[in-house]
Amino acid sequence: MSSSGRMRLLVFVWLSLFGLGVAQAEEPLPPEQAFRLSARMLDAQTVLVRYDIVRGYYMYRDKFAFEAPPAALGAPELPAGTPKDDPIFGPVQIFRDRVEIQIPIEHAGAVPDVLRLKATSQGCADLGICYPPQEQTLALKLASLGTASADGAAGSGFVTAAGAAPGAPASEESSILALLGGGSFWWIVLSFFGFGVALA
Repeated sequence: MSSSGRMRLLVFVWLSLFGLGVAQAEEPLPPEQAFRLSARMLDAQTVLVRYDIVRGYYMYRDKFAFEAPPAALGAPELPAGTPKDDPIFGPVQIFRDRVEIQIPIEHAGAVPDVLRLKATSQGCADLGICYPPQEQTLALKLASLGTASADGAAGSGFVTAAGAAPGAPASEESSILALLGGGSFWWIVLSFFGFGVALA
């Protein structure tokens, strides 16, 4: 990470700690509650993915990724987001309230009865906490389009994800964001001094 990038990260952590100190009573939601994922088959070649986003939270437009081996997926069709000057990622686009994404399916060989879709996403809370990337998996039945599988229903044939698993941190930045998202205030303060030494 460059020195300027480290300085931006340092400033962001300080701002996050300030926000945590002021609003300790306002505990952040678990990511699977803040960003509720569901999906359904529109037809045999298209998946509709929906994220319902709790008020006070937002998701990054460029942090979505999807895969469903052995099927190959086309490029996700994302709507335009709202511009935001992010303290870590710079100029980005974000989503609030709800976002729906259509994903084309390019089947390789025989069409499976169940499409297992792995969705990766990342978001933040307005109170100054960002979550690490989250991975969730949904099972979508291709044999009965428009109906939900045994994994759970969200109405209108939508299948819900059972939970979220944090992705593996790939950098100093990811480790700090993960800590901010899941640690207690004083543990974050103590750990921050360690990060500060490492970033110096």
